[in-house]
Amino acid sequence: QKLCSERFIKIAQGFLMAPLLAITILAVENYRATDYYRYESYLNAYEFYHYYIGTKYAREVGYGEMYAASLIADNETGKVWNHKSGTIRELSTMRQVNYKEFLDNAEKYKKKFTPERWEEFKKDIRYFKSKDILVQYRWDGVLKDKGYNGTPIWSMIVGGLLSNHVSTDNKAGMMFLALLDPLLILLTFFVVIWAFGPRTAFLMIILLGTHYMMKWWHMKGAYLRTDWAMCMVMAVCCIKKERFGIAGALTGYAMLSRIFPAVMLFGIGAKGFWHLIELSQMEARALYERLEIGKRPRKARML
Repeated sequence: QKLCSERFIKIAQGFLMAPLLAITILAVENYRATDYYRYESYLNAYEFYHYYIGTKYAREVGYGEMYAASLIADNETGKVWNHKSGTIRELSTMRQVNYKEFLDNAEKYKKKFTPERWEEFKKDIRYFKSKDILVQYRWDGVLKDKGYNGTPIWSMIVGGLLSNHVSTDNKAGMMFLALLDPLLILLTFFVVIWAFGPRTAFLMIILLGTHYMMKWWHMKGAYLRTDWAMCMVMAVCCIKKERFGIAGALTGYAMLSRIFPAVMLFGIGAKGFWHLIELSQMEARALYERLEIGKRPRKARML
């Protein structure tokens, strides 16, 4: 009877796995079909510009001068930018400033580059402003956005390992960078299978493929927008398999990439806090007994 019931459970599980697999495939197609190729290209150049330039030229433009330097490079390579407002965003103050102010002070921004880096920067700006990559109104809009928001550590790692080694004239390389997110999701899928089994992995793909936040174009064809999230998922898998060192490293990377994964430490922090309270009580009790405070006069005990 026990063997029959176990066999029935396995058959039922297999029967239920089939529709789950079908829904997973539909979720993958929904993810691919929703907002990909919006501008007839897989590579999301609008988002890519911010994260590629922001990491590659972090030392030269930082967080406040990326748009100004881009406008100057655009001007030196045959000016394309022509927004009707005549203004771009000054990222250090978030104000809209007349573009001529930046062109009049071009040397102030250019002196932060070496001559070789400035030529490289102009080549990259020429790539992003080309009509095959960003049409006119989108290039106009880029320099009025809100800038680059990666953390300094993320800039150092991604810029050092990837952006500075993949040139914009390398089409295959740029496509590889754009494919890093789906490749990371695929890797995480297999890690979840390893830790929790295929059912949980299918449910993860269904969540990603149908989630409201994953619908939008700025999350697709971009440059490592999901690395922190996938690292957190893989960290949980490593905890399940008692690979605590790897889990800690993945969590640390996620927190250094985007600060909000730190919320995942709330549970561990709360547990650590109560352990600290218990330890303090034990130490206080031991000290009380060791000093025989209970046997002393009242004034001495209070002191």
